[in-house]
Amino acid sequence: MLSIGKLAAGQEAYYLGKVAEGIEDYYVGGGEAEGRWTGSGAAALGLEGSVSSDQLQAMLAAKNPVTGQPLQDREQTMNGPGFDLTFSAPKSVSLLWAFGDDQVRSRVIAAHEAAVDQALGHLERHAALARRGAGGGTFLQAPNLIGAAYRHRTSRAGDPQLHTHVLVSKLVKAGDGRWTCLHSPSLYANAKTAGFLYQAELRDQLTRTLGVRWGEVLRGTASIEGIEEPAEAIFSRRRSEIEAAQAASGTGTRASWQSSTLETRKAKNTDLEAGELEADWIERAATVGLTPETIRQLVGPGRETPPVPADPAVLTRRVTEQASHFERRDIIQTLCELAPEGAPVPEIEQAADRFLDTETVVRIGDVPWGSIHTTREILELERGFLDATADGQDAGRGLVAPSRTDAILAARGLDQHTENEQADPQLRSVIAQQRKMVQAVTGGGDAVAAIAGVAGAGKTHALAAAHEAWRAEGYPVLGACASWQAADVLAASTGIPTKSIASRLAEFDNATSRGHLALPKGAVLVVDEAATVDTRDLVRLHEHVEQAEGKLVLIGDYDQLQAIGAGGLFRATYERHGIATMPHSYRQQQQVDRHILELISTGHGTEALNLLRTTNGVIVANNGTERDQALVADWWQSFSTGNDAVMLAQTNTAVAELNTLARALMADHNRLGTETVQAGDANFAAGDLVVTRINDHRAGIRNLQRWQVVETNAEVRELRLRSIDDTHEVTVGASYLDATTRHDRPSLQHGYAVTGHTAQGTTRAAVFAQAEAGIYRQWATTALSRAKEEMCLYAVVGEEPIDLETGPAHNRTDWDDLTASVSRDAAETSAVDEGLRAELSQLGDTSLTHRLHSLDHADEQAAADKAARDRLTRRLADAKGELRDIETETEQAPAALWRQLTQRQTAASDRVAHAQADLDEFKPFDSPSRRAEQKAERTLIERELQTRRQAQVTADRTKPPEYITATLGTPPTDPLARAMWIKSVDQVERYRQLHSVASKTTALGHEPTDPKQKAEWRKLTGKLADRQKEITQLENATPTTRERTLTKTAGPQRAESFDKAACQPEPSVPAISQPG
Repeated sequence: MLSIGKLAAGQEAYYLGKVAEGIEDYYVGGGEAEGRWTGSGAAALGLEGSVSSDQLQAMLAAKNPVTGQPLQDREQTMNGPGFDLTFSAPKSVSLLWAFGDDQVRSRVIAAHEAAVDQALGHLERHAALARRGAGGGTFLQAPNLIGAAYRHRTSRAGDPQLHTHVLVSKLVKAGDGRWTCLHSPSLYANAKTAGFLYQAELRDQLTRTLGVRWGEVLRGTASIEGIEEPAEAIFSRRRSEIEAAQAASGTGTRASWQSSTLETRKAKNTDLEAGELEADWIERAATVGLTPETIRQLVGPGRETPPVPADPAVLTRRVTEQASHFERRDIIQTLCELAPEGAPVPEIEQAADRFLDTETVVRIGDVPWGSIHTTREILELERGFLDATADGQDAGRGLVAPSRTDAILAARGLDQHTENEQADPQLRSVIAQQRKMVQAVTGGGDAVAAIAGVAGAGKTHALAAAHEAWRAEGYPVLGACASWQAADVLAASTGIPTKSIASRLAEFDNATSRGHLALPKGAVLVVDEAATVDTRDLVRLHEHVEQAEGKLVLIGDYDQLQAIGAGGLFRATYERHGIATMPHSYRQQQQVDRHILELISTGHGTEALNLLRTTNGVIVANNGTERDQALVADWWQSFSTGNDAVMLAQTNTAVAELNTLARALMADHNRLGTETVQAGDANFAAGDLVVTRINDHRAGIRNLQRWQVVETNAEVRELRLRSIDDTHEVTVGASYLDATTRHDRPSLQHGYAVTGHTAQGTTRAAVFAQAEAGIYRQWATTALSRAKEEMCLYAVVGEEPIDLETGPAHNRTDWDDLTASVSRDAAETSAVDEGLRAELSQLGDTSLTHRLHSLDHADEQAAADKAARDRLTRRLADAKGELRDIETETEQAPAALWRQLTQRQTAASDRVAHAQADLDEFKPFDSPSRRAEQKAERTLIERELQTRRQAQVTADRTKPPEYITATLGTPPTDPLARAMWIKSVDQVERYRQLHSVASKTTALGHEPTDPKQKAEWRKLTGKLADRQKEITQLENATPTTRERTLTKTAGPQRAESFDKAACQPEPSVPAISQPG
């Protein structure tokens, strides 16, 4: 595969110093090949053949290796001299080289070098870009990489490992003739694809020249058939060393793996003669039956590789299984995986282009290194759904008379009077948002109602009131959830008959296949956790509801974990047509915890984790072993005293490791029976906490349901389980225990630790979450928001080693990586929105702000239209409610009153007809679809501006510009003071962004003349001055011990007083944007 190492800024002197004694001592070890020039940029400079140390020194110093003159006319700030691109052959290919004869070896080397050149050529054509223009918003092709390639035959542990380091200069020559810095994000974005292409070309070359056969392609790599895993393992000592270091002290991040690599790096043993090295290999290989004779049996006459399998139907299905949109690089990776015997890089690229040119694919946007696409099917599904949602506004679906709704709200304590009586302002906010949600969903007649709410906002409590109102008006109400476990929770909490979405769709499809309506006429279908629903499933549900002229209610939170398949449609629907938002949570007992979750969900991960750290909610360790030991110890302290505590991790592997540690504690404290029953690779005993992963409706078992083992019978392999939620018991036997999920997971797993996806939708007293590689905003929000009383995050934050050969690894710490990851928005977007997002990302800040201001008038008119429409809708609902009451009264009245009631009924019917006619004749300023798209555009512009602003704030924290230090000073060390400082920086950058301030010395620029902007300037100037005084006072105060140690003996101490306003970043795009 391909890995990229960046030669960090400030390391040039170190590297160049090594040149004096021979930097090639590493890149050209004993017996290794000489470096060779590669890349079109090298050829253009007249560089060919071997690389001399003087030439390498010049390249790293941004000079012409031929003339020694600077490549740039003027000095340009460079963040490092270049990159180390390492192309590594699969271990089986390295063993083929190591134990093959001279002819085999030469052909393996030739295949490897050809594959490296082809992959590098792909990077030149598609990832070598230079930036131009204000803010670097213009990208130019720069297919002129200057590379020095060094081929190595062994790993540092002395094992066969064929790989090539290509040192690439940071400078490239763009199409305008200027030498400039290579755009590194493009390089990293295309690294995985280049690695896949290297592997595919390598397989193709070896198939054609040596006739070898290949196993399954997994993550782009395949092994040669006949070279078994034991042989690969025994010659992977270097990998074992790194994995051992990672297990002991790693976080799993790219930076952490790099640190582990450096920590275990030994000087290459160049004293061994080739014969001695090979003798060692032969001796070890004999223990696993790998010999030169084995290799001779694996090779033979070369054969042609089959054409690239590029069936459009297969590609369409593969690339939309997990996302609603894709790029050319995604197609290339898929094609590589579909070609086990490999294929030439040009053929793969041509096949990708042919697929992108088919009628099934639609281009929706561009990124600097290529284009973004979706399928016509996905686009039509999304647009059809969104258009139908717009057309279905004010359709009179699911309307309830306001008087009836108000009575139900009062009876349930959700009325205005009850709200006003609450002393807790947070509880008042929660009651208010619940009331408004019920009023919106029962008082608006939209055919599709989208509601967004954070975890703990009381969505199900509000739904219970809405359900009562609908039933009182005679509407049938049904529910659907992603899982049966969630369906049971919704049914128990609201009284709505609920099934899993898969079960509902099967039921609906069966009904329509027999010529019946899937739902009763006018029914309401409630879909909970709608952000997790696949686009295709959501559209199918909507079609069934429409056939019954019913109402589809979507409730979800797109800042929690997302759909498994192609998703993003709920978010697109809400941001266009959302009728209610529920941004306030009352699940967490402490206000500071609620605020931390609010910060995470709005993308302020750094501020959130710094604040969580001050309240003893972040536990840092020097290595992974200490981290997990602390996590399990804290969990045990809570769990063992009877609290509903859970450990959360991102991967099934991490979950299994934590469960192993937890069971050891259970056994040590005599909480487990001695007899065990095996399921999968795990053993279960009486007392174990478990989670079922397969539904068994007859037995009353749900996927993701929690149980405790109360009895075991090893003789017949049976377990007696008691439900944690409702205490009913079931017995599961061998047939259930031996079953597996469609992803080949066991039917039963231990439940002390679970993944975030498993925990989603649940509430626990205490959550202890492991921070691992790839953590992101939605995962952190989902994990920590499960907790009511205590939420803790466990991370590895250690010092970075400085390698004796290559210098320091990088400038960022693991803490920086962690906070940046928690800020990363991984919410899936619809194809419709992704196209607009890509367009907006190409615009400068000024263009974006002008575009934002142009939407203001449209927003004002839309607000007036909405108010007028709401009045007409309420009038219609009141009239319908009055008519229903009269009809009910008529049915029960004596005959003497029928004439009078009939007259009243006729008059009420007339009022309903007039109200409906007025609503039908209402002519808004703009079409519903157009208003919806304008609303979505505003949200996307604000999100793009916020993303850029947060990137600038991050840069300001690392290296504050003069205009920041002149106004706010340097970043404080006290955590609370630092949070205030960051908030002030955020306010400054927001003002500068919105008003195009370019001054390098003053934060807000000169006092403006426009009266409105002048008032804003003066207000912010005063706030910044006041905040700076507070920061200074905090920084000079006596330091306090805020950070919890790993030997915690009591629950975390929460902040006694918390000033939310002092630490709240400037509002921009809220986690759940306001509807309308």
